[in-house]
Amino acid sequence: MKVNLDRTSSGFCIGVQGTIYVAEEKLLEHGGLYSFGDVVHNEVEVKRLEDLGLITVDETAFKELKNAQVLIRAHGEPPATYRIARENNLTITDTTCPVVSRLQRTTRMLYKLGYQIIIYGKQSHPEVIGINGQCDNNAVIIKHADLSYPEEIKAVLISRSSPDMFSPMLSRNSGRSSSGSSAMSASVFALIISIFEPDASAISATFLV
Repeated sequence: MKVNLDRTSSGFCIGVQGTIYVAEEKLLEHGGLYSFGDVVHNEVEVKRLEDLGLITVDETAFKELKNAQVLIRAHGEPPATYRIARENNLTITDTTCPVVSRLQRTTRMLYKLGYQIIIYGKQSHPEVIGINGQCDNNAVIIKHADLSYPEEIKAVLISRSSPDMFSPMLSRNSGRSSSGSSAMSASVFALIISIFEPDASAISATFLV
């Protein structure tokens, strides 16, 4: 069987490529380096870097490190990670993807302005954890873009006025009609941070109006 590879779109995203390059340079320079989490979701590449001296640690092991060189991967980290690094005298090599960094800055800014942050992604995904940390872990995290799972967003509008007054607002949320119901399916004018799967490098931000 002949296999043709698409050289223009296959392979790792630019952020992960940068992380791998920096990891290789640091390993050549120091001979040893810790990575907080897998550098990439690819067992073969992780094994190759570990053979060069990279040591992958989870959250528990990271908190126990002292006076060590640690790589922050392209996925980015919440502020708590950098606080632990300072307390434990860790030397951080930060390779957070520029796209992720921009999203983190935007999240911090809008959270300070009073916006409710909604993150579209998996709660356990490292990018989601990193972005949620920018708003003190107060984001609403959803996995279903159509808000079809009621457990993800629980918001209720209670008013002494007629429900008809709020029909325009309710109908704008996910295109649903209020049909006399006072239950809101989404937070209006909230910032949505979208992390699309399975390609977590495809990230965008938009306003829900």
